[in-house]
Amino acid sequence: MGVNMEISPESHPKIQVDDQEPFTIAHAVIERDVLQSRLRRVIGAGGEAVVLPVGARVTLYQGPAVVFVGRVEEDQSVIDLASAEADDREDFEDI
Repeated sequence: MGVNMEISPESHPKIQVDDQEPFTIAHAVIERDVLQSRLRRVIGAGGEAVVLPVGARVTLYQGPAVVFVGRVEEDQSVIDLASAEADDREDFEDI
């Protein structure tokens, strides 16, 4: 069973996509479990759903702190880089 972390406007959240300028968001959820973490339900400052380019690197900031870095997947969730890189390795073996 995982744990969800709600990102709210009070924490001054911003999203950076690849090397673009970070932009303010109103809400997002980080879902964490033993195997991976995912960033989901990203809502822009104007209340619109944020559509992210598949394969892009996404960084979530709360104020000046980086709280999540991942890669956008087909379903618009962002998988954390450690999990994404483990999935990409051919010599990775489940134990």
